[in-house]
Amino acid sequence: MIGRVIAHELRTASRDGRVRGLLVLLLAVLAVAVLVGVVRSSTLRAEHTAASAIERANWLAQGTKNPHSAAHYGQFAFKPPSVLAVFDRGVDSYLGVAVWLEAHRRNSLIHRPADDAPVVQRFGELSAANVLQVLGPLLALLLTFATVAGERQRGTLRQLLAQGASPVTLLLGKLLAALLLLAPLLLASLFVPAVLAARAGNGLAPVGLLALAYGLYLGSFAALGVALSARARDPGAALVTALGLWIALVLVVPRLAADLSAWSAPTPSEHEFSVQVAREIKEGINGHDPRDRRTVALKAAVLAQYGVKTIEELPINFAGLALQAGEEYSDQVHDRHHARLHTIYREQADRALAFAALSPRLALQPLSAALCGTDLAAHQEFAAAAETHRRALVRLLNDDVTQHPGVAPFDYLAEPELWRRVAELRWEAAQRPAGRASPRHLAILAGFFAASMLLVLGAARRLRVDP
Repeated sequence: MIGRVIAHELRTASRDGRVRGLLVLLLAVLAVAVLVGVVRSSTLRAEHTAASAIERANWLAQGTKNPHSAAHYGQFAFKPPSVLAVFDRGVDSYLGVAVWLEAHRRNSLIHRPADDAPVVQRFGELSAANVLQVLGPLLALLLTFATVAGERQRGTLRQLLAQGASPVTLLLGKLLAALLLLAPLLLASLFVPAVLAARAGNGLAPVGLLALAYGLYLGSFAALGVALSARARDPGAALVTALGLWIALVLVVPRLAADLSAWSAPTPSEHEFSVQVAREIKEGINGHDPRDRRTVALKAAVLAQYGVKTIEELPINFAGLALQAGEEYSDQVHDRHHARLHTIYREQADRALAFAALSPRLALQPLSAALCGTDLAAHQEFAAAAETHRRALVRLLNDDVTQHPGVAPFDYLAEPELWRRVAELRWEAAQRPAGRASPRHLAILAGFFAASMLLVLGAARRLRVDP
């Protein structure tokens, strides 16, 4: 009987020009979004490769130079786009893609794509993920708001029940038919990302979890639409309620959750953060100033360690040690402040997720970005990898100064061979389902779908034939 109900619904949908038009329109929008994502990611990857090659060539072409001057000369590190960014760009558009690596400073990433984006992008970036998250629920509700209320209004609901279809069978059949109509949306949006992920050797597990997550998300709204239709007096009332639900669950609640979480756990401005870090670094050792009391204390300890009375008698260059000690102190300061900042970010995410019981989009958004390697955690991983590379670079240069005693620290000149000993930074965004995709996000989506199904079953038990 469920099969007969599904077949009836699919025949009705195929004859309805409005349904066909909506499906074709959304499929076209998804196709454009995927195409834009592919072109954009290909362009960014080509630019990343070219910029990295130029930066490497500039670093190797420094010639004979003082190592500490080379540390201040520094180099740029560029964040490569994730393979699955073609589907969901996550926070990549709003965070930087390049970071300047130099001595004494841990710089923030710069060149945010959103800074150069047109004003219209403030309403949402064109990506397959955004289309499914915003327009997918609307289509699911439009496909289902009249499934039962329309039958009641036309007087055919009594006939369907008289033919042996129970209320539960009828509503489940209509819901499954709606899910079959929504399935091509997932196939259209995830086919290209799946091919790219397979070609890159990343595996299809993230794509499979994306399909599951978005299936639960769209299925929840389809179930809500069927339950509304079963309880509504007529299709008009069901449509108004469905549109109200879409506005509230997809647009209003996520925005309120983001604003409230940012208000309750505020982050310092970039200027405030920099001032706090700089103030604390000034309290530490200054490797550039031999009269600094901490430098003097370090010099006394080193002289005692080697059993000599003057710096000139040391078998090493004390300036290199002092410079490295200053680096390590500033590294500790940066680590503390960045750890606090990351704690605030986690608190904001947890507080926003607390509203996910009111809107499944709040659980889907971070899960989708995590699976695609475009979430804040991926950004922080690149920043951490770049910082590790910077510290290794500066340590290598300071150690080279240390290994050349008897020369004034800034008079010593290193040969170009030293620059070639600095390895290139190689980092790729990882799509790790087990590591990134928090089970609680999937659990929330599954719970929302289960609650929607309970509403369908409850509406079936109270189904009325007459308005």
